[in-house]
Amino acid sequence: MKSLLTGSLGLSLSDQYWIRPIGSDLGWEDVNLFDNPFPENLGDLLFGRGCDPCQVKLPSPDLTTDGVLRKRWKIIHRRRCLLKSGTEPYGQEPYNEVAASMVMESLGIPHVPYTLGCENGRTCCICEDFVDRDSDLVTASRIYGSRTKDNRTSPYKHFVDACLDLGVDIVPFLDRTIVLDFILANDDRHLNNFGLLRDAESLDWIGPAPIYDTGSSLGCRLPAERIRPEAGNPTKPFRRDPFRQMELVTDLGLVDGDALARVPGIVREVLSGNDIASANGRLEGIVGLVEDRVSHVMSMI
Repeated sequence: MKSLLTGSLGLSLSDQYWIRPIGSDLGWEDVNLFDNPFPENLGDLLFGRGCDPCQVKLPSPDLTTDGVLRKRWKIIHRRRCLLKSGTEPYGQEPYNEVAASMVMESLGIPHVPYTLGCENGRTCCICEDFVDRDSDLVTASRIYGSRTKDNRTSPYKHFVDACLDLGVDIVPFLDRTIVLDFILANDDRHLNNFGLLRDAESLDWIGPAPIYDTGSSLGCRLPAERIRPEAGNPTKPFRRDPFRQMELVTDLGLVDGDALARVPGIVREVLSGNDIASANGRLEGIVGLVEDRVSHVMSMI
C-alpha cells in the first residue's frame, strides 16, 4: 500500500499536499488531480468491474479515500465526483445521504448535495468535490489534536477552544450539526467526518466545511424491531447519548420549526425508493423514529 501511495504521489482531491520524487522536475500544475485527468480503472476494480490489478494506472485519488463503504472518484461532465455505495443487507446509506441533503436544504444548513446514481449495478450516491485547487479540508481530528487536552475540559469545549485559537467560531456550525444528527439518528459523526476549509496558498481559515457524510443514520444497519427513538449505536463526537449531546446546542433559534416539521415526510419520500430498506415495517419504524426526534427538538424550541 505504501508503494502504491508513493506511486500515486500522495495526490488527493481533499487537499493540495503531494510527494515530489527527488530530482523530479514535476510541478503542481503537471500533476494535480483538480485540473488533470486521472485513470479510473482502480475505481472500476473497487466496484467489481473486470480489471487486472497489475494493470492499475496511477495516480489515482481512490488511493487516498478512507472509510468502510465502497467508493470511488469519477470525472462526470468535467466535475470531480465521489460515488459511494451502501452496506448489506439494506443498502440504505446512499438514500440516507440524499434524504439528509434534502433535509438540510429545507433547514437552510450549508451542506454537500447528494443525488442517487448507479455504478456497475450498485445503487450509490454521488456528490461533487467541495474542495477545489485553492482550498484544503482540515478535519476536526487534526484541529482537535492541535492543542493539549486536560482532564477537566470536555471534548466539546476542547474542540471549540481549538477552533477559537484559529479565529473560527465553530459553535453555530456545531449547533446545526448536532440537531441534524439527532433528528436523523446519525451515529458516525466522528472527527474525520467534519472540519474546516483553509485557503491553500495563504493558509487563512475560510470557515466550516459544508456538512457531508451523513449516510450512517436512520437505523441503516438495524432490523425493523430495533428501530426506536432511543435505540441504536452510541453517538459521536462529543457524547455517546444522543439526547445528552443535544444538551450542547446553545441556540435552537437557528432551527426553522416549520421546516423541521417537513423532515419526516422527506425521509419517507426518499427511503420509499429502496424496496429492501422500506420492507417489513422498517420504513414505518424509521419515520416514527424521526417523528419522535423532531417532536423532542420542537419541545426544546
